[in-house]
Amino acid sequence: MIDMDTTPTLTITGGQRLTNGTNGASSINGSVPSVALIQSQKILARIQFMTLCWTSFLAGWNDSSAGPLLPRMQEAYHVSPS
Repeated sequence: MIDMDTTPTLTITGGQRLTNGTNGASSINGSVPSVALIQSQKILARIQFMTLCWTSFLAGWNDSSAGPLLPRMQEAYHVSPS
């Protein structure tokens, strides 16, 4: 049987306690994370996602750039298609 009335507590180094409040959000010493921290996390996540998309685009562009150049490469290196 699980006791749902008690709040789990975890002790962190330095004597701080991490508790799980009734709203389900974790907090240290009962303080709620500031809105600025949440906004900065959202901005960082968007920047990371845009970087991922840009990197994927560049990787695809790099892989496909050889296709249109194949006839020129065959001519330069004297390779005939089989």
